[in-house]
Amino acid sequence: MRSQIHLPRWIVALVLYLLIILLLFAIKPAIMFTNDGKPKDFGIGLTQGKSILAPCVFFPILAIFCFFIATIIYVAI
Repeated sequence: MRSQIHLPRWIVALVLYLLIILLLFAIKPAIMFTNDGKPKDFGIGLTQGKSILAPCVFFPILAIFCFFIATIIYVAI
């Protein structure tokens, strides 16, 4: 008989979220970070330091998406 480990859904979502955040901070995509590695500010403008996909906007959306993925995983199992 095979035993299964059942982790709470929020733990799966949190681990997924943290892994993606660590990956983003490791690769520092140009759409979210400046050339010197600092996060860009949110906004639309002609300056290089603004982006509509700034970390302050992307990270909360990513958290909701990770919880959604964790829910799909639990429904599929």
